[in-house]
Amino acid sequence: MLYFCIPALLYGNKKLGASTTFIAVFIMSVLWVYYFNNIYTGMKGEELARQFPGQLSYFTFGVFLTTNKMTVKNIKYISLSSVAVLFMIKNTDAKIIIDPIAYSSIVIYLSSQAFKNINFGKYGDISYGIYLYHFPIIQSLISLGVFQYNPWLGLTATFTLTLIAALASWHLIEKRMLKRTSHYRLAAIT
Repeated sequence: MLYFCIPALLYGNKKLGASTTFIAVFIMSVLWVYYFNNIYTGMKGEELARQFPGQLSYFTFGVFLTTNKMTVKNIKYISLSSVAVLFMIKNTDAKIIIDPIAYSSIVIYLSSQAFKNINFGKYGDISYGIYLYHFPIIQSLISLGVFQYNPWLGLTATFTLTLIAALASWHLIEKRMLKRTSHYRLAAIT
């Protein structure tokens, strides 16, 4: 659903400007979460708060971070300061604003700058395998009671099993299906 919003965001950027569009969508998303967490009295309010419009603040802030040259340059400081603020605040109403900023900036920083000198590609392109296998692995571990027994064990098992499944998928299935001249295969060789 988030990617289906891209044409609307681009249209808004063209008509209203990037900042106005970003702020409007961010506020709408935060208000959605606030409404279902604080005002709505029906069933499953917290669950409804986490649905599509509630997640839009994370997505749009991530888009804003990656398309704005000033924020790209300062992503490390944005990440550190937003995480510091996140740990300092106790008010859950403020958290619905800070969470999307902190988590989006951390993901952007870790994926674009923190490890840019490490050539993970030499082990293969495991991104699709991680995407594909993480959910069934997490659900299996929850079903087995691993997270209830020890959350850290569950996290470690999730990370390890997902990494193993993604590597196996790349080397046993995905790489074999690609053409020999594919840049994904060539990156794994260098």
